[in-house]
Amino acid sequence: MARTNSTYSASPQRWRSPRRSPERQPSEDGSQYEMDLDALGLNSTFESTELDESQRPKIDVVETSDIDGPEDFTMNMTYWMTAELPITRQVKSRKEAKFNIVEVRGDATQESEGSKTVDDQEKAQDQTADTNPPAQATIVSHERPGSKDASDESMEHEEKVRSYLSALPDAGVGERPLPVTPRPVPKQSMLQVPSPSVAKTRSLQPTVEDYDTPRKPTQETVIHHPPQRIVEEERDDLRQKVQELQAQLEQQQLVSKTRITELETLLSYTRSDLETARNDTYTHKTQIQSLRSEQERLQREAEDMRGKLEDRVKKQEEEMASRMKEYKEELRLQHLAKSQDQRDEFEQQLQAVENAKRAADEKGEERERLLIRMKTELSQLRSSHEEELEDMRSTFPEEHHMTHHEIPPAQHDMQKQLSTLQSRAQTLQAELERATSEAQSARHEAEKSAALETSTRTENQTLQSRVEDLHSREDSLQKQLLGAQTELEAQNRRLQDSSENEERLDSLQKRLEDSRAEIAAKDKQVLRMRELESQVDALRAQLDAVRNDAGTKDHQMLQRMEEHEHFEERLNTAHGRTQSLEATVATLRQQIAEARQKSAKTQADAEQFEQDLEDAGERLQDARVEADRRVADVERRLAKTKDAKNDLESRFNDLKSQHEELVEDYKFQMEQVRDKAEDAVRKAGHLLEQERSEKKRIAKDLKRATHDIEQLRAENAKNSTDLEFSDEESSILSSSHDDAKDTEIEHLRLLLRKQSSTLKSFRSETTSLRKETIRLKTEIHQLSSTSTAGAEDRLHASISALRRENEKLTNELRLREEDFEAVNKAMDERLAAMVSKVLKQKAKSVVGKRDEQWAGSVSQAVGERDLLGRALMREWGRQEVGVADEDEGQGYKYKYVRRS
Repeated sequence: MARTNSTYSASPQRWRSPRRSPERQPSEDGSQYEMDLDALGLNSTFESTELDESQRPKIDVVETSDIDGPEDFTMNMTYWMTAELPITRQVKSRKEAKFNIVEVRGDATQESEGSKTVDDQEKAQDQTADTNPPAQATIVSHERPGSKDASDESMEHEEKVRSYLSALPDAGVGERPLPVTPRPVPKQSMLQVPSPSVAKTRSLQPTVEDYDTPRKPTQETVIHHPPQRIVEEERDDLRQKVQELQAQLEQQQLVSKTRITELETLLSYTRSDLETARNDTYTHKTQIQSLRSEQERLQREAEDMRGKLEDRVKKQEEEMASRMKEYKEELRLQHLAKSQDQRDEFEQQLQAVENAKRAADEKGEERERLLIRMKTELSQLRSSHEEELEDMRSTFPEEHHMTHHEIPPAQHDMQKQLSTLQSRAQTLQAELERATSEAQSARHEAEKSAALETSTRTENQTLQSRVEDLHSREDSLQKQLLGAQTELEAQNRRLQDSSENEERLDSLQKRLEDSRAEIAAKDKQVLRMRELESQVDALRAQLDAVRNDAGTKDHQMLQRMEEHEHFEERLNTAHGRTQSLEATVATLRQQIAEARQKSAKTQADAEQFEQDLEDAGERLQDARVEADRRVADVERRLAKTKDAKNDLESRFNDLKSQHEELVEDYKFQMEQVRDKAEDAVRKAGHLLEQERSEKKRIAKDLKRATHDIEQLRAENAKNSTDLEFSDEESSILSSSHDDAKDTEIEHLRLLLRKQSSTLKSFRSETTSLRKETIRLKTEIHQLSSTSTAGAEDRLHASISALRRENEKLTNELRLREEDFEAVNKAMDERLAAMVSKVLKQKAKSVVGKRDEQWAGSVSQAVGERDLLGRALMREWGRQEVGVADEDEGQGYKYKYVRRS
């Protein structure tokens, strides 16, 4: 049956049964029918409206012959709404109509306010549909021959069009020119109704009639198919939406990948920190074992040295006691022999006095003159001796003061280098090790000083014994002289009584005095020469020893200078050291200066001994006093060093126990850190699994959404606006949650990096401090080797400084432990809070986003379904029972049908 251009598609026979149309290929989009509301009033016979003809867009006119017919017989909606079918058929048609989705499109729509919801828009549309009068339209129809009268048909068409247009919502169609290709506007209703205008004659667009549709004498059907460009635009919109959803999925995948990489880096950081902490604990254990072994070895060496020194001192004391006994016996025998000789000579002289009495009388005057002269010489000798002693006493402290202050420039450079070297020492455990090493070196120095003191004591004892012998000889000679003087006085008294025997007595007395003086002078000279020779030999030996010591010390000083230069090159790279050991540096500097002054003093003493060989007798007395004083000082210092050694040993034991406790605490803390890191790793793995499951769920949701979009093409426009709104809200929420999580994770990462940096700095400081302790041990050992008899003062100063440093170290260690515990506690609490917060936010965001998306999609589908159902039911009701009044509701025929 050929197609015609008439829109009057009803059959003349109303009760004629319809025939099924031939099958056709289904369309691409799979829709059942479409209603084109834009075709109403666009290509009609309207008179000129508010728009100019020049601005009115050109609208394509589609003829019936150019458009394919409907794909199914059920597409002819007007027939099924108007034809009186059996009850079962009517029920079936209504059920089919409920499940069919109608897409109603409008062009150039614009929303008044973007913040209004879909329900508000629907209410506004219903109100405008009820209040606004229906727009009038004229129908343009290509009539065919044999149809009804034109006036009747136009009246029927006009009435139907008015009833149809009164149910549609209002919108301003004529306000602005319509574009040829409509642009999709987000968040806008796609159903638009033209604004009310004056009722004018309109004509319907040519439509498609089915060759098999029965004639309807009183009604006509207007069915329009959307043009191909609208279908393509819909497809483009759908593709664009799918691309946007794919872009969102890719963005979420990128975010999840970045999160996974961040968690993996966090895990790598924690694992590296655990490994470094384990290595540090192992190295710490090995160092503790090495220190213990070294301490035991040093204790054994100190005990061996102490035993050797005690044996040597005992042997030297026994040898000196035996020598003193032998020397005393020799002196006693010599004195007895000399006294016996003197007695014999005195008896001979007495006999000669009786024989030479006259000679004594003659020489009485000469005797008196000789006596006066001898007295004057003795007084002169005594005065000269006293002057020499005073000169020696005055010159000795001046020379000592000069040698004390004269320091060579090399030694000043050495002091500067030592000050720069020692100002860079460190605190913490290296200082504790340094304290132990310094205590051990102090112990060695005390032992060496004890050995030196024993040697000086033996030398002083020998000198003291010699001085005592000389004094005993002088006393005996003085006694002899006094006895001779008393005898001379008695003889003088006798001579006064007997003038005859005066000359003889004087001569005899003179001879006796001369002989005694000569004998005493000879004995004195002989003894003095012997003693001086022995003293010269001893002093030469001492001078050679001192020179050898000075040479070794100079060589050591040169070696130390070279070592200091090497150390300076190494220490130029280390900066930012603390100055906690300035007091110890000052004490060490003073000790070095004292050692140098004492070495210079020994050299000056050696030179002075060489110069004072002639006056050794007078200086021996001063040396004896000085030796006694030094012996007392040495004994006092030895007692102090012993006390200090005991204090240091007790302090060392305390520090060792504290160190063991610190090691145990450190192990416990590392185990806690390891457990916490493992918990963090497990939590991170759980988060990764949640992220992966969420990613899979999002992919499934995307596939489901694309499938739903393909199925719901008719309601895509409104669905796209709501989806964009919900996507924007979800993206805002997800971005806010991601920002919060990112900030928390960044903060956690910063804390972990800080802790790792502090651990690395502690390790670097410990290594540098160990090197510094080894270097300082060598320096202290060298300084202790260069110390002489005045090392006791330096030991006392170093011991006091060590005590202060030990107290300072204990305080610093306690503070560091408290800080470390507080930081660990705060880190644990903060880490637990952040992890729990991140997990809660993640779960909340995931669940909330899923619920919001589901609720939005469901509410959107329900709203669109209700809107389309209301529009369709209103149209069906008007077609079934007619248009209701304004005050009454629309009636429906199906309410009064009884279903079997």
